[in-house]
Amino acid sequence: MILVLSLFVLVSSLAAQTNVVAEAESLFHAGDYERVELLALRSANSLDLSESDRVTLELLGGYSLIMLEREEDARTHFQRALDLDSTLTLDPVQVSPKFRVVFDDVKSEWQLQRSLRVPKIRTVETTESRRARTESHIMNLFAPGAGFLSEREHLRGAVHLIAQTALTALWLSELKQNNDARKKYLDADSSSQAVDLYREYDDHHRRMWAFGLAAAGVYLASQLDLTLWRASKTPVTVSASANSLNLHYKF
Repeated sequence: MILVLSLFVLVSSLAAQTNVVAEAESLFHAGDYERVELLALRSANSLDLSESDRVTLELLGGYSLIMLEREEDARTHFQRALDLDSTLTLDPVQVSPKFRVVFDDVKSEWQLQRSLRVPKIRTVETTESRRARTESHIMNLFAPGAGFLSEREHLRGAVHLIAQTALTALWLSELKQNNDARKKYLDADSSSQAVDLYREYDDHHRRMWAFGLAAAGVYLASQLDLTLWRASKTPVTVSASANSLNLHYKF
């Protein structure tokens, strides 16, 4: 039952659309131009009419007003017809030159205004960022700071590299001195000499561990820093209009 009612409403709507256009054409040929223009005005924003029917009614309204010598009002109907169908043209065989002259003039002005019309542009500021590249991570594993240098973070990379180099050099120096002090302690000839050498050995041993742990900490911190690091954000301006999408990068 619902399907039957839906079909009935659809058929009735289509019939109504056809009747409006047919009525307007009949009235135009009968010379009742004012009623034709009234039908065109009533149907201008009708949701029941198809776009092609609305174009036809706008043209008939324009023709009628020209016949009533109201050319300026007729131009409004032609403009609305062009807004509905920008490719609209009049058949020179079927349409009187009296109508075509006005329509062509309106179309020329309409096209000019459309070309000069500034499109609505929506501009959005956004940013893009990226992680460090894989090769940068590999370089950083072998030489902490080198990964940042590869990513052109020169100051950051230099800090990591200098800190790692300095602490590693101090650790190696203390490691050598620790081994030498231990050897001297083991080769001591007397108890008093052994006590002094043990203290020296113990000092080097403590410093060796301190510098070693510090170097290891800097190494791990460098790897973590590169993992969390993101490339300097690049501002991007996105300008969008009905006809285009433009991206503008600021470096």
